Amino acid sequence: MSTRAVGGISGAVPVRTERRRAAVRARGKRFKTWHKVALALFAAGYVIVPTIVQAAHTHAPRSADQQVAAQYSVPIPHVRDDLVARLKALPVDTTGTGPPIIMTYHNVTDDPSSPYSVKPEQFAAQMALLDAAGYTTITASDLERWLAGGKLPPHSVLLTFDDGILGVWQYADKILAQHHQHAIAFVITGNVGTKASYYMTWPELERLQRSGRWDLESHTSKGHHYITVDAQRHQGPFMNNLQYLAAEHRVETLPEYTNRITADLMRSQRDLRAHGADPVFFAYPFSANSSSPAVSAALAKTVSQLFRGAMLDEDGSAITTPADTAAGNLRRVDVLWRTSLDDYVAHIESSTLLPPASVPQPFTRPDLWTTASGKPYTPALVGDELAVDPAQIASGSNWVGLQFAADRTAFWREFTIAATLGGFQGKGDGTTTGLRVFSGSSAPVQVSLGWGSLQVRQGTYPHDTVLADDRLPPAAAYDVVVSVHANVLEVDVDGHPMARMPMDPRVAVGGFELTGQRAHATSPVPVVSKLAVRP
Repeated sequence: MSTRAVGGISGAVPVRTERRRAAVRARGKRFKTWHKVALALFAAGYVIVPTIVQAAHTHAPRSADQQVAAQYSVPIPHVRDDLVARLKALPVDTTGTGPPIIMTYHNVTDDPSSPYSVKPEQFAAQMALLDAAGYTTITASDLERWLAGGKLPPHSVLLTFDDGILGVWQYADKILAQHHQHAIAFVITGNVGTKASYYMTWPELERLQRSGRWDLESHTSKGHHYITVDAQRHQGPFMNNLQYLAAEHRVETLPEYTNRITADLMRSQRDLRAHGADPVFFAYPFSANSSSPAVSAALAKTVSQLFRGAMLDEDGSAITTPADTAAGNLRRVDVLWRTSLDDYVAHIESSTLLPPASVPQPFTRPDLWTTASGKPYTPALVGDELAVDPAQIASGSNWVGLQFAADRTAFWREFTIAATLGGFQGKGDGTTTGLRVFSGSSAPVQVSLGWGSLQVRQGTYPHDTVLADDRLPPAAAYDVVVSVHANVLEVDVDGHPMARMPMDPRVAVGGFELTGQRAHATSPVPVVSKLAVRP
């Protein structure tokens, strides 16, 4: 191998090594030249276009001592006209008494590692869609007023973000500002300022609160994790389980459990109040369910004593019913990484109430029927007649109920249902055909007809009471009209008033159900026809 002195240093250096060093020096000179040009261009760009940094979605993690991270803008996307049209075409609750649609988010990020996150462009498209379709995003104060009996604007949506993750500050806030929209951040207050690149800091949360776009509410202090629940070291959610006390070789008592969760929730409230918030709502971590009824009852009681309402999560659709609000609960639908814009619209569609005027012919909506237990059921119509046959629908039972859009009609208060109820063949045939109204309430009203008979009962079996019991001219079928107006229920049969009674407005709410009963295997099949709904 040839060698010679290089760089004035005496010694044998391979020629190939010398050439490599020369090439490195040449590249270094070129790099310095381009580096100077790049710095000059960046300086000019920073002055001319100060938002260039915000347009990038990838960013360095925040340092541990950084209190306020940069925010990033996302361009307002064009939304499909067909999706806007679908949302605009949905029924409007003109009474303002129905619940808002509540959406659950967690983080807004480009990182696909969590299925509970959404991409910045994804969230931007969803908010642009709501804006274009004329939907109103409400505040915590709006929700509190509604729970107290106030009204909401048409097409109301409540946006909620759980945990207090950094993407809420970095992406979601800017997107909401573009559309003048609002949201709630449910914060795990004990995690604020920890894991610098994940959770928000208090300065960031305070800025959200002061913006007027955000309300800060409770998602526990340190109660969003798993604890040991038995001597075998099985784990369960902090809020939903009795804790195993290893030092004492026992499980905590129910009073100890109640004290533990109460202390955590009150600490979260103090944390939020110390930073300018006034928390009145709570979002359950990991749901509100427990394997112990006693624990579930203690948890619900504790939460209801400390908060005006608590959030529960659903998948696909979520409607808060009067029974939910009576229990202090509000239902939300999850928005996930896999939620396409078409899925998003479908979630809103299935979570939208149906006013009576929007479904004048319920048999034309076979997709909205279920059995009394909630199992989907497609009515098998023969012309305009439906056989309400327990033997075919509810195997092993002589009674069956078919509900129409139970949750989506849960706020009906003034409406009229007309139908022909029949299938009767003679006295003592054992067949009863009926209409049940306020089916989702604690005091439904059952109108039952048989051969030559009418009975009206209120309540749930076996604690229901008889409101009317009359004889009718014998017939194979009867035209029945049930009307609810001004908290008065009226029943007409074949054009004749048969019953009129006042209704308690607190329970006189909800949709309807068709019922059928065959006392014997030989009893005729109950039949309903000419079913119609009017406001």
